Amino acid sequence: MAGQRRVLSWSAYRATDNGQVIGVLGSVMDVTERVRAVTALRQANARLDLLERAGSRVGTTLDIYRTAEELADLAVPELADRVPIDLCDSVLRGDDPPCAGPGAVRLRRVAVRDAVTSSTFAFAVGDLISVPLSNRAASAIWRGEPLLARNRAETRLNAYVPGGADALMARGVHTAMLVPLTARGATLGVATFCRAENPEPYDEDDLRLASDLAARAAVHIDNARLYTREHATAVTLQRSLLPRDIPLVPGL
Repeated sequence: MAGQRRVLSWSAYRATDNGQVIGVLGSVMDVTERVRAVTALRQANARLDLLERAGSRVGTTLDIYRTAEELADLAVPELADRVPIDLCDSVLRGDDPPCAGPGAVRLRRVAVRDAVTSSTFAFAVGDLISVPLSNRAASAIWRGEPLLARNRAETRLNAYVPGGADALMARGVHTAMLVPLTARGATLGVATFCRAENPEPYDEDDLRLASDLAARAAVHIDNARLYTREHATAVTLQRSLLPRDIPLVPGL
C-alpha cells in the first residue's frame, strides 16, 4: 500500500567457483507482518506487566494525593512522557462527586509527572482550575467518555485546561489520552497521558490500558474520599461531645 511503512530483510552471499569469488547473490524479503506480530506480542506482554504492577503500587494508602501520584509514577515513562492528574475539588474534601456547577467544573491539580524534570506545566500541584462545561473535552470526560488524540492537532483541540494547549505544544506533545477517573458511576477527575519523546501515537489498545489503570486508581481514590469524610465526621462528633468550658474542680 502506498505510503505504508514496510520492513525488509536483505541478505547477500558470495558466489564462488573452486574457491574463486565470481559474484554476489542478493535476496530481499518483506518481513513486515512478522515484525508486527513480534512487536504486538511484546506490547501485549508489557501491558499485562504494567497492569500487574498497578495492583501492588497504586492505592497503598488512604491518601488521595498519594494515590494520584502513584498512578502518575507508574505511567511515566513506560506509557507516557507526561501525566497531569486533576480531581474534583469536592472529592478532596470527602464530598460526593460530581463537581460540575452551573456551567463550570472546579478541579484541583493533585499530581504531575514528566520524563523531563525541567518541564513546566500550565498549573502546579494544588492549583484550582475552573473548566467551562462548554469545553468539548470537559463535557465528554464528565460523561465518562475517554478521548484519544492521535496527533498534535487533536491534542490541541482536546486540551481542557486554560493555557494547557500551549504548554503541551511547547513540550512537544504529539499524542494524548484524556481518561476519566470513574468509580461507582461517578467521575472523580481526569488523568491525561501524553507522549513527546516516544514517537509512536497512541492507539485503541493504549486507550484501553490507560482506562484500566485509571479505573483501578479511581476505586482507591474513592475509598480515600470516603475515609476522609468519615474521619472528618468522627472528629466533628468528638468535638461536639467535649464540654465548651473546663469545669471547676475542687483542689485543682
